[in-house]
Amino acid sequence: MMVNKVILCICAGFMALLPLAAQSVSGTVTDEKNLPLEEITVVALQASDSLYITGGVTNGNGEFHIRISHSGKYMLKLSGIGFQTKYIAFSLSADQKKQLGGILLKEDAYLLSGVTVTAKKPEMELTSSSTVINLASSSLGSQGTLFDALKRLPGVQVKDDGTILLNGQSGATVMLNGKPTYLSGSNLATYLQAIPASSIGKIELISMPSSRYEASGKSGIIKVEMAKNNVQGFLIGFHASSQQLDQYNKGNSNWMFQLRKNKLNVSANYSYYEGTDINPTFIVRDHTDYAETPVMPVILNQVAHRTYNYGSHYARTRVDYDLSSRLSVGAYVSKNWTDRVRKERMHSVFTSVKAEPDSTLMTWNKNKLIQTNLQGGADYSYKVTSKLQWTGSVDFQLYRASDKQDQNSLYNDYWQSNYEQTDTLRGKLRDNIDIVSTQSDVEFVLTKTLKLTGGVKASFVNIDNETTYSDRYNGAWTPKLNMNKDFQYEENIYAAYVQLQKKIAERANMEVGFRFEETHVKGQLHEYSSNRDSSFQKRYRNLFPYVSVDYNLSKTIKLNAAYGSRIVRPNYEDMNPFVTINDKYLYDQGNVELKPEISHQVETGLLFSNRYKVILFGAYTRHPICKSYLAGAGNRVWVYPLNMSSDYSYGIKMTAVNLHPTRWWTLVGNATLTYKKYAWIYDHKKQNNRVMTPLFYLGNYLKPADKWNAELNGYWNGKTPLGQGLISPMWSISMAVSRSILHDKGTIRLFLNDIVCSRYTRVRIINVEQPARYKERKEATIGISFSYKLQRGENIKSSAPQRESNESKRIKL
Repeated sequence: MMVNKVILCICAGFMALLPLAAQSVSGTVTDEKNLPLEEITVVALQASDSLYITGGVTNGNGEFHIRISHSGKYMLKLSGIGFQTKYIAFSLSADQKKQLGGILLKEDAYLLSGVTVTAKKPEMELTSSSTVINLASSSLGSQGTLFDALKRLPGVQVKDDGTILLNGQSGATVMLNGKPTYLSGSNLATYLQAIPASSIGKIELISMPSSRYEASGKSGIIKVEMAKNNVQGFLIGFHASSQQLDQYNKGNSNWMFQLRKNKLNVSANYSYYEGTDINPTFIVRDHTDYAETPVMPVILNQVAHRTYNYGSHYARTRVDYDLSSRLSVGAYVSKNWTDRVRKERMHSVFTSVKAEPDSTLMTWNKNKLIQTNLQGGADYSYKVTSKLQWTGSVDFQLYRASDKQDQNSLYNDYWQSNYEQTDTLRGKLRDNIDIVSTQSDVEFVLTKTLKLTGGVKASFVNIDNETTYSDRYNGAWTPKLNMNKDFQYEENIYAAYVQLQKKIAERANMEVGFRFEETHVKGQLHEYSSNRDSSFQKRYRNLFPYVSVDYNLSKTIKLNAAYGSRIVRPNYEDMNPFVTINDKYLYDQGNVELKPEISHQVETGLLFSNRYKVILFGAYTRHPICKSYLAGAGNRVWVYPLNMSSDYSYGIKMTAVNLHPTRWWTLVGNATLTYKKYAWIYDHKKQNNRVMTPLFYLGNYLKPADKWNAELNGYWNGKTPLGQGLISPMWSISMAVSRSILHDKGTIRLFLNDIVCSRYTRVRIINVEQPARYKERKEATIGISFSYKLQRGENIKSSAPQRESNESKRIKL
């Protein structure tokens, strides 16, 4: 009898538990960028009296699942720090499992002791078409300058000569606040070092830009956006940092002011950078003539010690005003002043059969660069109807540069009874570049599932460059007329595009676009030695198609496939026919006969839960522009840009972001495997440079305690081909620790770049005439920074996006 009672009690208890699992409510919580939100509090309340029933939190995918014991009417409350609280009414019938689907939470700024606080954004975000890095959320990424920040981005390689590679491929375009800019040459660092990383809000890496973007740049776009103020009030900020590099020091400071008052928005920014970079370099060149019999080995060993002393100012201001609820106007102006002194001591030693030197050359170079870059413009945005918006802009840029060179050489020939010869050279290069551009765009929502975007643009470029050299002969300076030239260049580009976005099925969207560009080029070269002029004219038209399809395989898996075509026009320095003398054995010269590169790209990818992305990609480029190395008389090498036959690449890229092994540890990772091949013709024979390149990046973001943050990241880049050069593997590890102070208004950071001094750049030149090896080393830097922000006001919606679209293309900044 007792056993029967026990069995009856167990059965009754089991039956009592059944209603607890009979009804449930579930859903997925995301932010305004469709990213899943973790640890959002979800509470079920009784609809009649708001009595607490049960609750829980969302998981790493933003999902929640709550069991409710009884049927009835309820209210779901969703809340999280930095997000607006949301209530959803629902009812449950017996045994119902209710699915609410996607639930959007909007960001919310709230007032705390006079300081506006907003939830911290994740360090990295993924979409089907891009990767977004929020520098303001990174202790390490916001340190130093924009040039330093680019080096730390996953999949981005930045060389000190200004070359930027994205996913192992050259030809990336850098955009700053909507301004497309081709940056090249050693002065790229000078321009980017004028912009503090602390003033940057986010950087977006777009591997396949649509037709609305300019067609320039074959490997994608690095889109940089300045930090914005989203409160009705003011923001005052200050940032300063100092870094120690061996016995040299460098640092930067930044002051920022932003004000929103009713319809007026004003922002101003000033920064100053000063410091010294060192660049020890080792070069080995093979001058052996293998056609001779017997073969006599001749090797040139060069050791250079270079220092770069920088002093740079950057100022920028912008004013926006809403004339009405439909019409807003804005204007901006910015200027960069840069003084850079480059000092080099190059020791060159020729050796042949013996180990002793046959001859030596000591060269001292000093270059003083003074550069100014003035930019400005005005724009407007007019919302004609709720479905039609019209935007336009006019922009200008005035670039001025003066580069003075002093060179002294001492040559010793031990085969000629210690014959000694001294040479002195003085040169000056003047660069004047004026750019004016205008554009107009419309966006028209035709139906609920169809949107049309189109626009036109025209840009006008005028260049006036002059170079003068002289050497010292019998105590007097004598012009070197064979090297003194004046180069005039004009380039006009007229463009138009149209793009359609269409929802073609319940789960599928398509984007199709075409961009047409017509380019007019005219150049004139005056040579002082012959007092004669030569000129050239070119005109070419290109059509750049773009198509992209998104398909939602499920609520958390999205498939994307895209194709696009792009162009890379020669930068102005590469087209400049002037000669630059590095030393007796190395000359640089431009090439006015360069053709533009035309590339075709295709990629397909899978995006999982906005956290994992896998992409298969391929690209083909016709006439890629690369540095070529040609042997000349007197053991001299000419570095000369030429169009190669082609290059193509294909590979796979895998990215994971916002992984949480623990509550205080966030992990991001990136891995890319790219096969790249360059092909060219030399002496009627096909030559190539082909390599499989692996790239790895791992970032660790830690929050060990309240007010404390730490970061440890590293990368490893495998062998990377670049024209006739092959870059050896390179790796680096960096770290930073930060703490909030002064009631969370200030932050102090300690950071260490390249902890183990592993960042060596080794390049092997694949040249059938004169193979060479090049090596340079960068030392570890340790630094400290302090930031302070005072912000007061109430949260408002973002105003119309900045519409700057300045055309500062291909200037060697």
